[in-house]
Amino acid sequence: MTKHYTKGKIEVEYPEISNGYSDKLNKINSIIAKDASYIFEKGSYAGATGEIKYDIPFISDEIVSITYQGLISKRSYAYPTYLFYSTNVNIQTGEKLTLGDLVTIDEAFIQEFRQGEIISSSSSEQYNTLKKYISNLSDEELLNSFLKADKIGSSNVFTYLTDDSIVVILDVIHVLGDFILVEIPKNNINFK
Repeated sequence: MTKHYTKGKIEVEYPEISNGYSDKLNKINSIIAKDASYIFEKGSYAGATGEIKYDIPFISDEIVSITYQGLISKRSYAYPTYLFYSTNVNIQTGEKLTLGDLVTIDEAFIQEFRQGEIISSSSSEQYNTLKKYISNLSDEELLNSFLKADKIGSSNVFTYLTDDSIVVILDVIHVLGDFILVEIPKNNINFK
């Protein structure tokens, strides 16, 4: 079932899991609702307009991954901002999952990220620019960002799962596209 959060002229759609009623299900839905609306609740984008839609790229008996994306604009903005963020929840425990809960964050993961496929580029020129941007990030910068990944309010990195990969969403400046999506095959990663 689709739920709606509205703040001013911003509307966010997010899913509500409805396989019966339980405290765990309420906890899961509370996590989803909080994550979907957090950046707007804390006052970011006050006075802006926009619409955020969700997708569920992965669901299993254990994990659900939800992505949220859309354009936000405001008269005072030079250009609209494209937002892309996510929520991962352990359906068995009702707990929110971060990148660190899913994988071992170490030098090997950083290298897999660097070698991952950029799936958010629209041209070979943009692809090369994004690859260069990633290569200029130090391992320490990436490690620190990955350790905070998926923590709403303290991270510029989010992740989601697909059937055969983990996708890292890295917020970047507008000229680079507002975010970079890097897909890493699951079989290349040390999952916990």
